[in-house]
Amino acid sequence: MKKLAFLSLCFLSLALFSQTKISGFIPEEHLDSKNSQIDLIEVNEDSTSVFASTTIDPKGYFQFQELMPELPRFYYVKLRDQEVQSRKMFLQNDDDVFFEKTAPPLTNSFNKSLSDAEWTKLKRFRNRINGKKTFLDDIRTYSKDSLQILAVKLISIKELDQKQLLAKDIALNRSYYAALLEELKESEINPNEYLFLELKLTELKMYSAQESYAMSKGLNIGLFLLLIGLSFYAFIYKRNKTQVAVLSKQEQAIKELILAQKSNKEIASELFISVSTVKTHITSIYQKLQVMNRGELILKFKK
Repeated sequence: MKKLAFLSLCFLSLALFSQTKISGFIPEEHLDSKNSQIDLIEVNEDSTSVFASTTIDPKGYFQFQELMPELPRFYYVKLRDQEVQSRKMFLQNDDDVFFEKTAPPLTNSFNKSLSDAEWTKLKRFRNRINGKKTFLDDIRTYSKDSLQILAVKLISIKELDQKQLLAKDIALNRSYYAALLEELKESEINPNEYLFLELKLTELKMYSAQESYAMSKGLNIGLFLLLIGLSFYAFIYKRNKTQVAVLSKQEQAIKELILAQKSNKEIASELFISVSTVKTHITSIYQKLQVMNRGELILKFKK
């Protein structure tokens, strides 16, 4: 029976210590005897909101016991109706923070948050290298080798984006950011938090493809003019015309309806044939015109 009670006490203690505990003291001279309230403020990207509130007892002690989210977020503690607040902290639901009784209040704290410690180190490192020509290389190397918490890595990436340096760095280190994005997708972080990175990677990938296509096209045209000349162009043009000419009357009609954005069902209804017959003709059209789908067919004839 004693063992059972002891185990129950252990599990209760673990449950209590798994929650965030933010507590501390405020000097008496900063207290309002009628209403001494203190707020825990959550900081979002462009706004703040009160996450929790509590009353300071006559001795100046306060404690927040609300359960925070599992993933770290930014918070600070503020005396209500006073311009007294702590620094911004990066906390989650298993962190403890204790503010010592200091003047001014909320300036010294004992903080066991690993996320906040790592974020603080990142800030110091960033401030130390600001303005250096090697800023991008240094911050990326630091993020890759020194940051262990994924949420802090994401903060580092967001700061690069705010400085309008992210696109440049992705262009130089695409594989690193692609791997980081996959790591974020496998985590429990809300996809909206790293959507900006996914969009930036997609945008740069498309731009790179367009750039490569334009360069390849320019080289092909140059070689075309240099080695083959107008005769090769005439041959290509003639071959394309021949490909169009080999379509049967029914296939030609179906091709025109496809270009008019008609569905298979609409084509079948208009030509008085079955949908399966339409599909058979479409397969034949794709083979003859050397395209893979409707999109390529429409693009071919738009050109």
